[in-house]
Amino acid sequence: MKYGIRAVAKLINNFMTRYGLVNVFDIINRWAPDHESPTNVYADTVAARMGVERALVMEGSRLAGVV
Repeated sequence: MKYGIRAVAKLINNFMTRYGLVNVFDIINRWAPDHESPTNVYADTVAARMGVERALVMEGSRLAGVV
C-alpha cells in the first residue's frame, strides 16, 4: 500500500509542478473530470476533510491532506 500512496503523492506533485494545478478543485478536476464523475461534490468533500476551501492555493506541505 505504501507504494500506492507514494505514487499518488508523486502524481499530485506533478499536477502541481508541471501543470500549475495548485488548489483542490483543479487537482480533482484533472484527476476526475466532470464528464467522468461529479467533480464539484468530490472536490468539496476532499476540501472539507482537509479543512480548507477548495479554491485555496496549496503548497507542497498540504499534499498529504489530498492523498
